[in-house]
Amino acid sequence: FESADLYAGASGYLKTQSVDIGDRVQKGQVLAQVDVPDLEKQVQQDRAQVEAANARVAQMNAVVTASLADVDAAKAEVTRATAAIASTHATSVFRGKQFRRMQDLFASRSIDERLVDEKEDEKDAAEAAENEAHATLAKANTLVAAANAKVEKARSDVLNAQAEVKVAQAAMDKAQVLVDFAAVKSPYTGVITYRAYFPGD
Repeated sequence: FESADLYAGASGYLKTQSVDIGDRVQKGQVLAQVDVPDLEKQVQQDRAQVEAANARVAQMNAVVTASLADVDAAKAEVTRATAAIASTHATSVFRGKQFRRMQDLFASRSIDERLVDEKEDEKDAAEAAENEAHATLAKANTLVAAANAKVEKARSDVLNAQAEVKVAQAAMDKAQVLVDFAAVKSPYTGVITYRAYFPGD
């Protein structure tokens, strides 16, 4: 025959004892329960930490989504700026040709100098617009790079938040193990032969 003295794995007051001497019990049956309110509160606190960490993961995933949208918007701006360069370049070339024609006509004394000056102003304005389009493209490319950096940071924050979930889950699991130790279970299928504690001890 086998026998064992049973004790709770966690300290506290004996809350309930469902068996007495002579009772038949099954292996794994809970025989007594120790009151461990501090450990139960710790489990609740740790569970709240797990929920908060999961919420942070969801929040960081939302930041990733928003950052990806910023990348798309910045890329759209690059496309628009590239199209603007093509348009302003064509205008600049056209205005340059007009100005050179006017210079030739003025050299042959066919037109007034005022018309040459007007075409020169138009050419200069077209060149300035093209330069501005190039600057806009450079800025758009910078925005794409910045948006991509935000995405990488957000993804890093997601990994960090997921690690926080694991830490919180491990703490909760540890506290739950201690709470589980408060239940005294039968190691055998057999008979209760001794009892030295009563509820309140």
